Amino acid sequence: MNSRPLTHTQGKSSLPAGADEPLCPECNTPADVGLFRLDVLPGHPQFGQLQQCPNVFHREVRLERMARVSLLGPEDVKRQLTDITPNDGNHRALDAAGEILEQGYGWLYIYGGPGNAKSEILKAIVNQSNESGRGPAIYTTLGAIIDYIRAGYGEGDYPERFENIKQCPVLAIDEMDKIKETEWVEEFRFKFLDARYIQAVNRQGMTVYAGQPHPADIFTEVIYDRFRDGRFTIVENSAPSARPRMRWSK
Repeated sequence: MNSRPLTHTQGKSSLPAGADEPLCPECNTPADVGLFRLDVLPGHPQFGQLQQCPNVFHREVRLERMARVSLLGPEDVKRQLTDITPNDGNHRALDAAGEILEQGYGWLYIYGGPGNAKSEILKAIVNQSNESGRGPAIYTTLGAIIDYIRAGYGEGDYPERFENIKQCPVLAIDEMDKIKETEWVEEFRFKFLDARYIQAVNRQGMTVYAGQPHPADIFTEVIYDRFRDGRFTIVENSAPSARPRMRWSK
């Protein structure tokens, strides 16, 4: 590929790429970088934009980084859509989950009250995507993503963190409504969601979201307009909370 590799050393961009480190044969950067800029002229739509190298040389490092934002516990990794009992309130959400799994790309937003298995649906989508080989698939929250990205400023690897999250094949993002609004959060959220949107319409990524309010009640018009794209699905889970019926397993 015609590219210009980033310079790098242990998260700091100060020494020449590859000093005392093995380099990727494709992008000429170390395993924990894997980013480059295309060697194109100003005015080209991708001029100056970071690109993620697809070579498997970077796979282990990327998986380790993605694991930092994964919120799946030992019991969560067992979850399947068939474990969730359909009822009048959740059957449309379950159907939509099955459809996006079969399609393999796009956006799905599930909204509704607390405790009615929205999170369990997201976890099942992640598990079944990983099992089918479509992953890596990650279950997390919007707050966890923001914390992970923000920490990249201190660690000196913000670009790598942003690209790894942005390029993840399957993301299930919970608690879309539970973040503290700041100017930085608003700017990051738009850039991040717009990048995921572009991937989805190009049939290159799947993002599944959950929150209690309808997305129209959370986002600005410019963001909500992407969610209501006719190629995507917004579905309500109106089932009541299952938490009062939960018991310890024996």
